[in-house]
Amino acid sequence: MSEKYSLSGRIDNYEFELIDAIKPVTSKPSGTLIGVKSGTLTWDGTTDLKLTGSLDVVGTPLLHNKYIRVYYVSTIPFAKTFGGVTWKTYRYLLGTCYADTESGHYENGKYSGTVSLRGTLARYLDDKSTKVITMGKGTK
Repeated sequence: MSEKYSLSGRIDNYEFELIDAIKPVTSKPSGTLIGVKSGTLTWDGTTDLKLTGSLDVVGTPLLHNKYIRVYYVSTIPFAKTFGGVTWKTYRYLLGTCYADTESGHYENGKYSGTVSLRGTLARYLDDKSTKVITMGKGTK
């Protein structure tokens, strides 16, 4: 069965919430990411990172120590009534990513450029130890 979604009246959108990187799982959103012009998200179950992507942004606030939580929002006409159309909105979490602002520039506290997105597993992939640590059996 194939449907022409553009004719259905469905409205598709994406929302981006900023999350403090100190406690990404328990933190409440600290705001909404504004100025997103375009972007990509890629899931790959065969890689260590699983989720990567990028966003092109203009005039967004500082992204230092932030995660970006990405939602897909779909609004569809649910039922026709005498008063018009009743709409129903569905919101799905696509992923939470670490924001890495390597390319672009800051001006008056606002960032413009490309934000690289790395899944939350990135913190386990980056080796922060500067030396080899060995522990003997039974060491606590």
